Amino acid sequence: MPATRQQKHEAGRHIVVAEALLRGYNAQTIGPSRLVEINGHQAGVYVKTMGSWQISNLDKFLEATTERVVWVELTETGPEFFIMDGDEARAVVSRGQQEWLKRVGGVRPRTPDSTHAGVRSDQVETWRNRWSLFD
Repeated sequence: MPATRQQKHEAGRHIVVAEALLRGYNAQTIGPSRLVEINGHQAGVYVKTMGSWQISNLDKFLEATTERVVWVELTETGPEFFIMDGDEARAVVSRGQQEWLKRVGGVRPRTPDSTHAGVRSDQVETWRNRWSLFD
């Protein structure tokens, strides 16, 4: 039986914690949400197995105050981690969404009221393995 989206997300959170522990950081999951704590820094974890990372509520993401964001890509060869400062992540996602809206005429074509957004790998590539943000 294949893993559900929720199971993949939960596995991704635990993989982030495991990787942080293996790198010598104190780390743990926080409650049943997408949060983890690494060396006293709260981070939101976003997981993808293909395509782009999905943000179901862009407004909520942009209003968040988490210090860090960890984008996890689960691949056949192992996980990839992209670690960003929270404010920087929110700026990158907001800018990406505004650029996309500009390309499609300023309004979402199929679901104008949707708060969904996608994050592409090229938008976060420069933050690959930035574990030092947890020092």
